[in-house]
Amino acid sequence: GGVSVRLWISLGIALAGYVLYTLLFWSKTGQTPGKMAVGLRIVGPDGGRLGLRRALLRLLPFLLVVVPVAIWRLYWGSKLTPDIDSLHLIPWTAYLWFVVPVAALVVFFVTQLGRYGQGWHDKLAGTYVVRAS
Repeated sequence: GGVSVRLWISLGIALAGYVLYTLLFWSKTGQTPGKMAVGLRIVGPDGGRLGLRRALLRLLPFLLVVVPVAIWRLYWGSKLTPDIDSLHLIPWTAYLWFVVPVAALVVFFVTQLGRYGQGWHDKLAGTYVVRAS
């Protein structure tokens, strides 16, 4: 059997909810409740609010990683057998086990090298994370 339609609908609703939640908070205040709790805020290049376009640009890299991994896990992941030989059967396995961790390490180190500590998502959107005043 495959993955149920209800599961795909649930995933879609959860993803849409997360995107709306994040875009609303980032575009209006520059802070999610988590950033508020630790005293951080996301600002645009002029130090002001992000607006919807910059918030969406900042969220895009996250979506490009999370959505394929979620699809892989729901659809192909359920077809794996416990033995290591089954891994060559699914192309997304390479993405999940190699590309994502390597990309995460590269993003971490590049973030540390920059003058402003911007991640790639910040550079793409022209945003900065600053201490909230």
